[in-house]
Amino acid sequence: MNLSTNRFSTTLRTFPSQGVQKLALEGNSIELSTAAPNTEYAIQLNDTGAPAPPPYVHGSLIVRNNRIRYVDGGSGNGNGIKVYSAQNFLVSENVVDVSQTNPLRNNRCGSVKYFDNRTPAGILIRGINEANNVLYSELETDAEDAFVLAMFKKR
Repeated sequence: MNLSTNRFSTTLRTFPSQGVQKLALEGNSIELSTAAPNTEYAIQLNDTGAPAPPPYVHGSLIVRNNRIRYVDGGSGNGNGIKVYSAQNFLVSENVVDVSQTNPLRNNRCGSVKYFDNRTPAGILIRGINEANNVLYSELETDAEDAFVLAMFKKR
């Protein structure tokens, strides 16, 4: 399934009985209600009631080049992207304008990669694994770490 270049003013969700094997969400504009609580996500794929993976409820998911914000550029408490139980999960080049600290989340997933997700001001947003509250590394953060280590290298 491919959802691309759409405009939504609601949350995109799927539930375990409707698990998806291949899904690409690309180039969409998603607006959250300013009244949405912080438990409401613009994109959310659940696995409620499913056994711990593997097997995974969802297969390969790509969430790329989307714009997430509050309706009419307002402010609120709604959140960004949250995925449970995906075998492969790629989140890249999204612009997320929400007030939450860690708006890109996953839990009980297999292979996960976050790449170049930013705020409208250009600040990098790293994804977080809810199981252990660890932020995922990115090419940009890996390059910065290598630069800092090279500066401390003895000659």
